[in-house]
Amino acid sequence: MILGQSRSLDQVSIFLLYVVGVTGEMLLLTAIYFVMPVGRLTLRHALIGGAAATVLWEMMRHILAWYYSTMSQIQLVYGSLTTAIAVLLSVEIGALVLLVGAQVIAEYERVSREPIEGSSESMKLDAIEPDV
Repeated sequence: MILGQSRSLDQVSIFLLYVVGVTGEMLLLTAIYFVMPVGRLTLRHALIGGAAATVLWEMMRHILAWYYSTMSQIQLVYGSLTTAIAVLLSVEIGALVLLVGAQVIAEYERVSREPIEGSSESMKLDAIEPDV
């Protein structure tokens, strides 16, 4: 009851469950990025990669759900193998998302170190190669 009227919490609970699921997904991907590399990775970099992979995975999940529900003829083409094909496609997309998140981490680390290395590198090249 809010202001004398009964209100349903269905939409609020659906939203909160979605947020909890996405947060758990981000923490899981962050843990994967934090544990997998051979070298040391900071928690901040792992969180950045986990957040990037989570956003990309959620976008792909919604696109795939829309595609399978509206445009796909996968049931007609593959028949009883439809589930296997859909799972294999999802695993392939999941692997690509994981690699893109790792690439985001690598680029973030490269950009954070680049001003120190980049300025001295360009100065060396200018000294070696004369202008023509």
